[in-house]
Amino acid sequence: AGPFTYARGTHFKGPLRGEPPFTLEGHVQRSDDSQMAVVAPPEKWLTGTGRRGMVIFADTRGYHKGGLARTNDRIMYNCMFTSPASQVREMMKRPEEFPMPADREQALALTPPRRMLRA
Repeated sequence: AGPFTYARGTHFKGPLRGEPPFTLEGHVQRSDDSQMAVVAPPEKWLTGTGRRGMVIFADTRGYHKGGLARTNDRIMYNCMFTSPASQVREMMKRPEEFPMPADREQALALTPPRRMLRA
């Protein structure tokens, strides 16, 4: 449903951090290609393409977009990783207690930071 595009250097620690002009769509700010080019020239854009089912990992704190989906739905998986060593407050709310799956790998994936699983 169209390639993923990322503007290299626009991450919050990157050299191209600026506020592009935008259009307000409801409550969402969106920039088109010409507006984005004001901050990051198109030669800095990385386009991720691949065969059907390919997965792209990206830190989307930089400017990014999906290709224009006209004929197929776009499926997006969104996740956030927080290292147990992180000093940043958790951004997700989870129940204090919840039953862990019997599968150890699944349980590790659901374990809150700084909490050890019993073997």
